[in-house]
Amino acid sequence: MRRVALVGLIAACGSAAKPANRPVVAVVKVKTPPRTEPNCEDMGPLLRRAFAPDGGDDSILETITSECRDQHWSAEVLACVADTPELNANDCMAKLNGEQTASLNSVVAGFSSWGEDYEVAPELQCADVVQATDVAEWEPAVPETDRDLARELRRPALAATCTTATWEQPMLDCILAASDPAKLHECVELMEPDLRTAVDGAIAGADAALKKMAPAMKAASCDKVVAAHYAAAKWKGQAPTLVGGSRTKVIATSKKLMRDACTAEAWSVDVRACIVAVDEPMCWKLAKLGSDEQTWTYPAEGTVPFSLGVAECDDWGAEVGRLFRCQAVPEDLRQSMRSSFNSVKESFKDMSRLTKETLQQSLPAIATSCREARDAVAQVAQKAGC
Repeated sequence: MRRVALVGLIAACGSAAKPANRPVVAVVKVKTPPRTEPNCEDMGPLLRRAFAPDGGDDSILETITSECRDQHWSAEVLACVADTPELNANDCMAKLNGEQTASLNSVVAGFSSWGEDYEVAPELQCADVVQATDVAEWEPAVPETDRDLARELRRPALAATCTTATWEQPMLDCILAASDPAKLHECVELMEPDLRTAVDGAIAGADAALKKMAPAMKAASCDKVVAAHYAAAKWKGQAPTLVGGSRTKVIATSKKLMRDACTAEAWSVDVRACIVAVDEPMCWKLAKLGSDEQTWTYPAEGTVPFSLGVAECDDWGAEVGRLFRCQAVPEDLRQSMRSSFNSVKESFKDMSRLTKETLQQSLPAIATSCREARDAVAQVAQKAGC
């Protein structure tokens, strides 16, 4: 169940601003007389010190009252605030829906005197809701025996819709609060057509992969993984500059690297069966490996030496490649270091536009930056025992 924290802003008194989206539970004692029918005019005085420990000014009263009235806070919320002698902010504010919470956050951000102990409560994030929900219960429901694998396939597929479709906060609230499949189905039925189409397509794709994987489970060896991923048809249109013997050698090397990685990293039967059956990016989400779909491109990462023309930068790239295959280093750190190098790699394409003189003047600074980056990657690898 989602928790919503009563909130405020960081005081701008010389201290660095803190992120505005870290929830902080605020428990404030407020003595109030019992009320049978509380209204929005009561909310300002009752919540004043919950939002502003020092009492603030009268504008806080007007803001809270207007927010309650304009956003139509429910009688349940009003009663909770009025009847709770020891006011727990989460207990009452958690009863606001997503739109009400977002609106409250936006207006309270205008107060700057609330102190460093209060922050604006975050809105729900689509990917977090997908991760927290039992997606195996989303229709069509999956048989109990297949649920674990179905969750692993459905979650990344649904998470991908977070960037391609619009998930409104009330929908995320509804899904996260759903206590059983029936209530979850009610939420899904309320989705906008575009979102519903994206969600249905994601689930259908994941379920189709699950169905195809079943017959491949028993015979999905590392050799079959390589044969499926690096089949001749997959190379069509790839690496057009590689021809003749060089192309043949690179293809053979790519296959060997993948076979060796599959064995050394002990790829699970789920990963192997997924690659053999469908060979989709979702397959790499089934286990934390020392490699992923960016490693097994055409040709495989590191198969063809890539030179930036600066020795220190090439060394940096080599260190990143070695680090990425080290499972002792957290995946998010490996991905971050690879992304940093790839960004520099892309920027080198623009260097061809520089004059020779300008380029020569820039090279010492570039070499120094790459050397420092290389040393940082090497240090991480050493500490992890890679």
